[in-house]
Amino acid sequence: MDIQVNNLSKIFLVPQKAEGLRGAFSSLFHRKFREVKAVEDLSFSIEKGELVGFLGANGAGKTTTLKMLSGLLHSTSGEVKVLGFTPHQRRTSFLKQISLVMGQRSQLWWEIPAQETFKLNKEIYELGDKEYEEALSELVNLLELQGCLDIPVKRLSLGQRMKAELCAALLHRPNLLLLDEPTLGLDVVMQKRMRQFIKEYNQKFQATILLTSHNMDDVVALCERVIIIDRGKLLYDGSLRKVVEKYAPHKVMTVDFQSPVPLEKVASMGKIVSNGGSSLRGPLPELRDDGSLREARRATGTSGSPAPSTELRVPTGAPVHSTELRVPAGAPEGLNVLEEPSVLEGALSASRVVMEVPRKEVSRVASHLLSQFSVMDLTITETPLDEVVRSMFTNVLTRPLDTRSP
Repeated sequence: MDIQVNNLSKIFLVPQKAEGLRGAFSSLFHRKFREVKAVEDLSFSIEKGELVGFLGANGAGKTTTLKMLSGLLHSTSGEVKVLGFTPHQRRTSFLKQISLVMGQRSQLWWEIPAQETFKLNKEIYELGDKEYEEALSELVNLLELQGCLDIPVKRLSLGQRMKAELCAALLHRPNLLLLDEPTLGLDVVMQKRMRQFIKEYNQKFQATILLTSHNMDDVVALCERVIIIDRGKLLYDGSLRKVVEKYAPHKVMTVDFQSPVPLEKVASMGKIVSNGGSSLRGPLPELRDDGSLREARRATGTSGSPAPSTELRVPTGAPVHSTELRVPAGAPEGLNVLEEPSVLEGALSASRVVMEVPRKEVSRVASHLLSQFSVMDLTITETPLDEVVRSMFTNVLTRPLDTRSP
């Protein structure tokens, strides 16, 4: 077991003072503090060679936990064992086996080339010449750093600096790698290369890696297991696949029909979230029947910015079951659909429908659609992970959950 955390807590004492000069003067003699629980009763374990995603909203306690695992912070209570050591003791034999990379912090010297920092780290970690040259050559090739080593760090691009940071952190080939937002600020191509390198390093050296990131693409590409915390407490510990199944009760079904289909015929099969095309979309309020008309209002303009509401007059009895109504782009403001029925027909039918379908109903709904309609394409996907995690943080959970899966 490379990491063992039991009932870990960290409480910060934050000074408080009243406003103004009197408050500042008074705090010199009677300072008041309040407690901020950054981490509270957190427990988990990580086996050797695991690559685990460590997720949470801003302020959830992720970075604080990483600092306690690396020994930079002393815990208020609880027990931490990392590679068999107590981190805050900061023993040399422990520090030589770990590395902490923080996307918002740099260990490179700004005014000098990165290779000078590499040489400094060689002496700090007491690496032999042959060991250093082999590790540096391998990392330079993996990270594609050729031509960057003799350039002052301040003249490197952000992507080049991040790769140089990783190179400096891995020269001593640590057994434990703690990564805090390693792809922060990088472009899409560079993010992909960084993920590939992290994966290759994990597989080649069987290094244990704990990764924090707000970029869900990092997590999906690298991690089979995730630990999710909120306000310092454990919410979920288990497989990435299971977290989607547990907190997303539906799948997303996208259907392309050969010709427009009335929405009333598909609305009963799931929640329609989009009906395709470049049309406008606006959420419907609860419809009311005034004896001759139903009214709905368009909420957005063509660019997505607020626009004056346009009343759509729908004849009594017209079926509108979807939660959203789409109005064809370019429809003039104040248009009365009783005078332009073609607009109404376009609003209540679509050749593409995207809807959320309960997991248990997916097979039945797909079979029904294929048998009853002329379907060109049908795609079933999971709810995006970032939406699932966001819903976990916005929903009130009564107690921490531990659904650890093998």
